[in-house]
Amino acid sequence: MAGSDDLDALAALVRDRPISILADEVYEHVLYDGRRHASVLAHPELRERSFAVFSFGKTLHATGWRVGYCIAPAAMTREIRKVHQFNTFSIASPLQYAIASYLSRFPDAWMGLSDFFQAKRDLLAGLLRGTGFEPVPAAERTFNWSTTAP
Repeated sequence: MAGSDDLDALAALVRDRPISILADEVYEHVLYDGRRHASVLAHPELRERSFAVFSFGKTLHATGWRVGYCIAPAAMTREIRKVHQFNTFSIASPLQYAIASYLSRFPDAWMGLSDFFQAKRDLLAGLLRGTGFEPVPAAERTFNWSTTAP
């Protein structure tokens, strides 16, 4: 999980380079221990060069439905639309309508997702203690941004 400092460092690395970023943000609502998601879309520099990908399947416990979306600047989405029909699979319009209907009825359905999964994690970790399978707590990853590209 990247934090705002990590996003600043990433922006510094790609600044003045012809690099686009593909940000997999499908687990944006699954964070433990009070952590908050830092999106490339909230970063002024990165937002202009990023594709941010999200998943209703992950957020709404419907992973087999394979319904998600991508947010990017208009010029970048124009390019995606040119190839979209050739690389999309298993999307069915009724599933898209079902998710839209569900979200119109329950717009805050995702709000408890972190607590839901954290409770499951904590239960499993508690049951494993003393068994020889010691859980390793999820922690923020420390990135070494000091390495620069040539």
